[in-house]
Amino acid sequence: MRKGSSLWLLLVTIILTAGVAQAKSVSKATPREQLYIDATIDNRTPYVGQEVLLTYTLFFSDIAPRISDTGKAEHAGLWVQEVTPERYIRSTAEVVNGKDYRKAVIKRLRLVPIQAGKLTVTNYRLRCFLPQTPGPSMENLKDIESVITAPAIVIDAKPLPNPVPQGFSGAVGKFSISLATDRYLVHAGEPVAISVKISGKGNLKTFPPVALSYPKGFSQLAPAVPTVLQDDAGRAEEAVTTQITLVPEQTGTFSFRPVSLTAFDPWTGRYETLTSDEVNVTVLPGNVMMNSALPDSLPAGMPDERAWMPPVAMIAMAAGFVLLIAILYLVGARQRKQRAESVKSAPEQPSEPVAMDSAESLRRRLYETLRSLGIPNPAGMTSLQLKKALTVRNIKPEYSEALLELLKKIDHAVYTPGTTSRESIEKLNRNTNKVIESLSKRA
Repeated sequence: MRKGSSLWLLLVTIILTAGVAQAKSVSKATPREQLYIDATIDNRTPYVGQEVLLTYTLFFSDIAPRISDTGKAEHAGLWVQEVTPERYIRSTAEVVNGKDYRKAVIKRLRLVPIQAGKLTVTNYRLRCFLPQTPGPSMENLKDIESVITAPAIVIDAKPLPNPVPQGFSGAVGKFSISLATDRYLVHAGEPVAISVKISGKGNLKTFPPVALSYPKGFSQLAPAVPTVLQDDAGRAEEAVTTQITLVPEQTGTFSFRPVSLTAFDPWTGRYETLTSDEVNVTVLPGNVMMNSALPDSLPAGMPDERAWMPPVAMIAMAAGFVLLIAILYLVGARQRKQRAESVKSAPEQPSEPVAMDSAESLRRRLYETLRSLGIPNPAGMTSLQLKKALTVRNIKPEYSEALLELLKKIDHAVYTPGTTSRESIEKLNRNTNKVIESLSKRA
């Protein structure tokens, strides 16, 4: 018994010593009072389909660490999309339990519960690199690497009330709907765009777009593509627009029937059906010059003075007309030659488009192009993840590098204080058009 007791005590001592050593190592690398991550959510009891915002905030003291994601949050039963991250993370002062910290928002996630009950978001981890103070020999010490885990967030999703009205497709929020056209008066054969816009606050990306119908006498030129303006979680109102391009084939006045959306308002707890106005488009005959018709014959005894002309005069007029055409051709050729020579001698000037997209619009155009390639959430990807996704889709490496470099320049234009020069915006517009064109060329 004594020998067995001694072995048992020795084993306990080894385990305790290892545990203390490990605890000291963790405490030395990332003490709770020096570096930790917190998670907050703006609504813990949403309805199914109601969008909520989850925010991860890093608290640190002294020097800010270098950070990188090590694992995405696990979120069974939830639709999740990362809010477009800022390239330049800002920090602010905060006092926690009497201790001075600085805090920085490092990630924000849009969450939409797709089932009722308790749903957990957990296991979001962050790798941190803390610089050490140089020793007495003034040698630079290696940064302390550590991984910290955010606390779990539990959401208690409530089911939508019954009865669910007919036509409800999952829209949860407070919305408005409108139907519009870019032209109310067109000629037959000219394209016209019809669009429906849903704006407000809610789960704009998780319910299907409203179907657009059109009357007989029109043919559809391009398929409907929803465009979502939803980049910043702090915006009071967001919108999704679905547009189709039609070509009228008949003349007359055509009515586009109102479109409707049935949505659940979580703030009032009621279902509401929203309806747009009706839109009327008038189609005129094709824009072709019509020659006034002359009668085939005149009444008997009446001379046709309009049609008669002496032969000599007709020949002279024809010769003069041919001579005029020849002179105009020679003058035009000389002017074209002079312009070509002036272009060769003059320095190349950048083209000035009539309208230019802002840096934010250019970024949205690039994200829409990437989504068309099958990349569902390019805004939430790191550069490395985006590069791998492009490689999987057989995009040439030089095109991928050009895209990543362009995104960096656009981010710099968006977040740098002050106004970006017109020349820089022009260059970003030209480069964006080139990159979008190149991305459509798969290897």
